[in-house]
Amino acid sequence: MRGLDRRGSERKQRGKLRGRGLLLALTRQLGQRRHAVGDRWPDCGANLEQLRREGQRIRRMLEQAGLEGPMGKEALKPLYLAYHTIRERIEGLERQAEEDRSAAEKHAEQVARQQRLSELHMEAMQLKKVLDKYELAFVGKHGRTMKTSSEIGPVQGEYDRFKQVLSLIHI
Repeated sequence: MRGLDRRGSERKQRGKLRGRGLLLALTRQLGQRRHAVGDRWPDCGANLEQLRREGQRIRRMLEQAGLEGPMGKEALKPLYLAYHTIRERIEGLERQAEEDRSAAEKHAEQVARQQRLSELHMEAMQLKKVLDKYELAFVGKHGRTMKTSSEIGPVQGEYDRFKQVLSLIHI
């Protein structure tokens, strides 16, 4: 009974060694492919494109290895883990890029809104000057303030626009 256990474990050990050899060969081949195109192992500073290329290389290597069964896949577990780690980093960078893009759009909207508000304030000040000038001229001519809408008639357009600008500012 003891001999059978030993032989079984020896076979399993030989399988692991063959799997490690395969893993080393695939890893070496992966490094050669990476070196051939001038890439290096993507580190923490790798950009999205570098990560995508490395993920594609690892995926092709795994597909070409084509090992069946749990023992074959167990031997390539480090490559599977590397592939999944790279995929997670790609997804994280894509999420971050989307958040950055969204924040930039939001900031651009805020800047545009602030600029529009500033323009409205300037317009309101100019209209106010025109209306004040007319009111002073009216008081100088008639000795009293305006009381009816017909008296404001000559600057009615400016007055309506002034009210509209004020309502836009206070929204």
